Amino acid sequence: MLFPAIDRFQPFGGSEPVGVADRMLAKMGSYEFPLESVQHYPEEIIREIEHGVSDLRRIGDLKTKFLMRPSKSALLEQALHSESPIERDQAVWQLIAAFPGDAADVLIQSITSAPTRKLKLSGLLALVKLAHIEEEKILTFLGAMAAGDMDDDIEITEWARVLTNDLRVAKQGYESLDAAASGRDFDYDPEARFDATMPLVFHCHALTRVGPTTWHTVISPEWFSVVFGDAKALIRSETYMTNLVLEKTVPGLHADGSPHYEHFGFSGRSDKLSSNVYRHNYWAKLYRPYYTSGKVERVSDSKPVMRSIAQTFCRTAVTSAPERYRTAKGPVPESVRGMFFGYGHIEPSILATSRLNIRAGEFQLTPQRNPATGKLANTYFFGTFFGKTTDLDGDGRLDINTMPVHCDVDGRLDYDGDGNMAPDPVAPLDWTGLPG
Repeated sequence: MLFPAIDRFQPFGGSEPVGVADRMLAKMGSYEFPLESVQHYPEEIIREIEHGVSDLRRIGDLKTKFLMRPSKSALLEQALHSESPIERDQAVWQLIAAFPGDAADVLIQSITSAPTRKLKLSGLLALVKLAHIEEEKILTFLGAMAAGDMDDDIEITEWARVLTNDLRVAKQGYESLDAAASGRDFDYDPEARFDATMPLVFHCHALTRVGPTTWHTVISPEWFSVVFGDAKALIRSETYMTNLVLEKTVPGLHADGSPHYEHFGFSGRSDKLSSNVYRHNYWAKLYRPYYTSGKVERVSDSKPVMRSIAQTFCRTAVTSAPERYRTAKGPVPESVRGMFFGYGHIEPSILATSRLNIRAGEFQLTPQRNPATGKLANTYFFGTFFGKTTDLDGDGRLDINTMPVHCDVDGRLDYDGDGNMAPDPVAPLDWTGLPG
C-alpha cells in the first residue's frame, strides 16, 4: 500500500516527541558537530563528515513516500498474532510510523502477549515513541511494568524504569537519569580490554531513492539484527568523553557459516549534562570494502571488490553512568539512548521484490558517493538505539564488561579475541579496516 507523499519527514505523528533519542531525531535540522574534535582523522574522512553533517540536517526536508504493503487491519493483526518474529515486530514499528494515533492500545496488547523478551522490549521501545500522543496512558503502563506488577522478567522491569526516567527528562531535566535503574549485584572484570560491553537495540529508517521517488522503509529491531547484525558498545572509562568502539556480529554472512565481525571506531566530543549523565557527539573513521556485485563477499571477474573505501558514520548519545558502577578509572554506563546516521546502497531490485526477506550482506555501507558509480549513495539510513547493562548468563547478576570482544582497544579486528589479531577467515584482505 503506497501512502501519499509527505512534505517533511515526521516520524511518529509529526509533533514534538518526549523521549531523549527521539528529540535528537526531531532536531536533526539544527545538528552541529565540532570538527576540531576529530582533527586527528585523515582529511578524506573529515570531508566525509562534512558531507554527512550537511545531509543529516537536510533529512527533515526530504519529500518521501511510505511504501507499506500491509493494510492497517493487516498490521493490527500481525502485531498481535503473527508467529513470525520479524513480521510481528515489523508490524509494530510500521504501525507507529503510519498510524501513530491508533497504535498505543495495540502495542500495549502486543507487549503483554509477546512470546519473547526481544519482542517485548522492542514493543516497549516503540511504545515510548508515542508518549507525545498518549503520555498519561503510556506512563501508567510503564509504571506498572517498572514496579514488576505486569511481568516477572527483571530485565523488562529495569527497561521500563530506564524508559520511564527517559520520558521524564523532557519536563524534569537530565537529573531524571542520574540514579541507577537496577539494584542488582554485578560482575566487572578490571583486567578486561573494555570497562563496558553493552548490547544495543536499533530501529532504523531507510530513505532510498528509486528513480524519481524516495522510498521510506521502516526497519524494526528484529529485522535490523538480520540485515545489519547484533551490536554492542565497547567503552573504556579513561576515554569515556572522547572515544567509543561499536562491534557488530553478523550471522549468515560468511558462506562457511563462521561469524562475521565489524568494528566502528568513533571519536568526538562529550559534555556533562548532570551529575551522572553525559552527551556524546561522535563520528567514525572507517575503511570498508564495497562489493560491486551488490552482495557482500560475492566477487567475480566482472564484479570485483573495491577495498579500503573511506567513509564515516554518526552516533550521538546520552549515557547514564550512576555512581554505583564507577571505577577508579572513571564512569561506567548503565544505559544509553541515541540516534545514528549513515549512507548506504541497496540494489533497487532487491528492495522492490524482497519484502521482509532482505538478508545480511544485501545492504552495504558507503561514503556519500557510491565508490563504484560516483553517484550519490542511494540510501540515507538513520534512527534511534538503546542499551542497558544486562544479565547475560542468567545468574541474576548484571554483566558489565564480560561479553567476548573481537577487536583491540582501537577497534582493529582481533577475530579470535585473544590478542593475536587474527584476520577475517573468509575475506582477510577485504576487512583489514585500514586505508589502502
